[in-house]
Amino acid sequence: MISWTLLGIGIVFELVIGMIVLYIAAKIVKIEDATIVKAFITALIVAILGAAVGLISPWTAGLLGTIIVWILVLPVIKVVYATTWLKAFITWIIYIIGAFIIGFIIGFIIGIALAGIL
Repeated sequence: MISWTLLGIGIVFELVIGMIVLYIAAKIVKIEDATIVKAFITALIVAILGAAVGLISPWTAGLLGTIIVWILVLPVIKVVYATTWLKAFITWIIYIIGAFIIGFIIGFIIGIALAGIL
C-alpha cells in the first residue's frame, strides 16, 4: 500500500534539496541566466518524475527508479536552462553528488535521532 504522506514528504524534500543544489551547481558551472526559479522548475519536474517512476511498479521504486530518474534529469537541465550539453552534464554531476551527500547527512541525522528515541 502506498503511503501518500511519505510520498508527499519525499517530494517536498526532493524539491527543496534539488532546488538548492541545482541553483548552486548552475552558478558554479556559470550557466547564463541561472535563476532560483529555473532551479525550482527543474527540481519540480525531477520530483514529479521521481514520484511517477516510483509509483509505476515495485521494481522502479528502489535503486533502478533512482537511476532512471537521474538519467532523465540531464535533458531536463539542458532544456530548462537552455544551455550546452557540456554545462548541463557538469551541472548534472554536481547535482547527483550534492543530492547524495545531503541525503546521506539528513539520513544520518534522522538515524541518530531515532536511535536515541529507541
